[in-house]
Amino acid sequence: PLMAASQSQYLYIRLKAHQARDWTLIGSPLCLAAINLITNTDLTLEASAEATAQDVHIVNAVMIYPDLKLTDNIHLARHIPEATEEDNWASAFYLLPKPLEFKAGEKYRVSYRTSHPRPEVRVERV
Repeated sequence: PLMAASQSQYLYIRLKAHQARDWTLIGSPLCLAAINLITNTDLTLEASAEATAQDVHIVNAVMIYPDLKLTDNIHLARHIPEATEEDNWASAFYLLPKPLEFKAGEKYRVSYRTSHPRPEVRVERV
């Protein structure tokens, strides 16, 4: 039902990251933006990053999560392998309108934009 609902747009859901632990990952996390929360008061963000698929994968969803370095000793992140059931953080998952198949070595771009009423995510071949 979720895939059917997302066929015309990217469907946004929130899950605790540990619930996606059995999902196949296309690659390592991508840093879409580095923001200094002390000096940057504008929460508008438009960013993208390119990567290379490490293996053959069909991509159905993209996970967006914060990776916060508060001090040299305090680092908060919720990448799927590190997440536990005790974590209180929920992560944003965007289901793609149509699954994309990537071959090993194929380049792709993930784009993210904060907007009203909700953020937008795009995945495309490069």
